[in-house]
Amino acid sequence: MSKVTKKNGKNVHEKEQEQQKDNIGQLNLDYDNNQSEQNDVFNDLQEANEFLIQNEIKRRNIEQNQNEEKSTLTSKLLSKLPSKKFGKNSGKENDSDCSSSKGSSISEKLQEFIGHMKSAPKFIVDNEYIFRGYRVNYNSIKKVLKSLFHIHNESVNVWSHILGALCVVMLICYILFKYHLIDIDVEGLKNKMALNYHEKIDPIYQQFQDFDTNFNEYIQEYQVKIQENYQTQLQSIHKQFDLYFKELQNFKKNNNLEKLQNSLIKMPQNIKNYLDHLEGYDLKEQPIYLELKKSLTAFNQEYMESLVNIASNQNDKLLVLQELPLWPIYIFLLSAFLCLLFSATFHLFLVYKEQYYKYFLRLDYAGVSLLIAGSTFPPIYYGFFCEKEKAIFYITMNAVASGIVFIVSLQDFIHTQKYWTLKSLMYASLGIFAALPLLHLGIHESFYSSGDLYSTMPSLIYYLLMGFCYLGGLFVYASRCPERYRPGQFDICGASHQIWHVSIIFAIIFTYFAVTINFHTRAYNLCPE
Repeated sequence: MSKVTKKNGKNVHEKEQEQQKDNIGQLNLDYDNNQSEQNDVFNDLQEANEFLIQNEIKRRNIEQNQNEEKSTLTSKLLSKLPSKKFGKNSGKENDSDCSSSKGSSISEKLQEFIGHMKSAPKFIVDNEYIFRGYRVNYNSIKKVLKSLFHIHNESVNVWSHILGALCVVMLICYILFKYHLIDIDVEGLKNKMALNYHEKIDPIYQQFQDFDTNFNEYIQEYQVKIQENYQTQLQSIHKQFDLYFKELQNFKKNNNLEKLQNSLIKMPQNIKNYLDHLEGYDLKEQPIYLELKKSLTAFNQEYMESLVNIASNQNDKLLVLQELPLWPIYIFLLSAFLCLLFSATFHLFLVYKEQYYKYFLRLDYAGVSLLIAGSTFPPIYYGFFCEKEKAIFYITMNAVASGIVFIVSLQDFIHTQKYWTLKSLMYASLGIFAALPLLHLGIHESFYSSGDLYSTMPSLIYYLLMGFCYLGGLFVYASRCPERYRPGQFDICGASHQIWHVSIIFAIIFTYFAVTINFHTRAYNLCPE
């Protein structure tokens, strides 16, 4: 009986364990099902969210297209309606009053105004920190031209480069009609060149004088040494002859040699007289010294005459200084004028239509390539004036590089966000191409002597100021400073793009000063023969 009971208890315990396992398995299954359902719900929510986002984007695009179509249609309708319907009320008839009021309401909706960035077309909003001053509904050339005299956020950009272009035109006219080398004091140039040559000749002449003085001192010193030597020898001879004389006297006592004595007595006196003559010996009166000094004087005179002839030839070259070409300066000024003209046109007409915005934007960037190339013509041409092959090579290299950048700038793709890096590298490469000839010129002037006295050093300070204006203005423009720190405070004046425009004007002015200095420096120093 007890065995049966134990067996039944064991069976019950096993059944309970199996039941618990089944319950645990069911719980795990339920958990897995719940987790799967939650994942499905999450995926459904995510898909629904993406669907809503896509619908919202489509809705906004459709709304934007509809607004643009409405704006285009209303502008066309307004242009076709008679202008009398948008005039003032005559007050004579109710129908005319009603139509006039309706015309006025339509006119107010399409009336151009200076407004907030939210009201402006998106393609003209280039700076997120500029809130106001946008031209809205300037949808005709007449309205755009009128905006030239309105105050908006492009006023400084437009007028700065319009005035700059006018200044460049005046410089071109001044050089073309008034600017000649006659304006330079030719006599002053001759005097300055003579002064320069005297400054170079005087040290050489002084060296000859010093050599002559040193030579005389050397001769005198040598003469003193000779005289001292002769005095010593004279004393020695006197002593020797005194000794001989005493010996002869002793010999006389023993031998009859009176005749020999008389002859020997005359010999020391003759030698003494000769040595006494050497005491007044002056080397300066001797033929060998006179011949040497004559040769040195002739060489000195011949060298001085050659230097005077060189100075005279340089003075004669001043008579042809007016033939020094000015076309490199004209190319620089023309490139500056086109750059400023393209920029002013772009900033004035960018609100007219989006296709015009893209077209003038390409011209704006193309003008930059022209300015970079034109600025290098004068320093290269005048710097390598005596080496035509190098001048032609570098000018051609810059012209080809700028031409490539100009053509690429006219394409649409280069102005998209995708090719922003490529565009930056393209203009950076053009700047490097422009700097290479100037670097070569500086090394050539510093380490090689070809007889050409031309130097770019007088104009270096202006080229450095030019580079500072370009790089400093570009840094301000790229950093959106100062408007990024005070959004909305520099909407009309003082924004980074306006600072960039003003810096370009100053850079052109400094370049003009530099290239005119290059021209005058080359006029002073024509090529050596």
